[in-house]
Amino acid sequence: MFGMDAEAKVWRRAAILLVLTAGIVRPDTVQAQRAQTFDRVTIDQTSLPALGKIIPLNSAATYRVDPATGSLSRISGDAVRVGNNSTVSVPTVTITCDRSILSSAVCSKGTVMAVTISSTSSARAQITAFTIVPVPGAQVTWGSATTSGNQLSFNITFSDAKTTVASFKLGLTVQITASGATGDIALPYTVTISRP
Repeated sequence: MFGMDAEAKVWRRAAILLVLTAGIVRPDTVQAQRAQTFDRVTIDQTSLPALGKIIPLNSAATYRVDPATGSLSRISGDAVRVGNNSTVSVPTVTITCDRSILSSAVCSKGTVMAVTISSTSSARAQITAFTIVPVPGAQVTWGSATTSGNQLSFNITFSDAKTTVASFKLGLTVQITASGATGDIALPYTVTISRP
């Protein structure tokens, strides 16, 4: 009897040890998980405003899209835009500051997010400037924008502990080459974020 009881205790101890061992999480695994951040950018349309069909004539033409109203206007050159619609749909860009418990830098009051908007030029057109208009409502501070070629950079500071989202409307100035072919013009762009 004594031998069987001792054997049973050994088995129970082994089973308990197995359960405890299975529950151990290595410290380096936790660190790797917490090193992640989940800040993100969402855009309600994947391309910049469609300018429509533009026929270049004798000189390069420059068009501007107002980020607040979407109004499209030619500010220089002699290109002809086909169609009577004077407004276009502008993208709304939303920046979300991560508040995940796994994040290495949880979003809180005073968190700064660096935003960069850039575009690649094509043979037919190039974006010469981006402009933004903040969407009201978020408790954030918008820093002064700096430009470098066709790139726009600025900081957003989250000034309220409960605020994790900030949005803005995106406008642009685009130059159409005089020798470019007629037709719709694609204007690809990227929005990147980081914590400086």
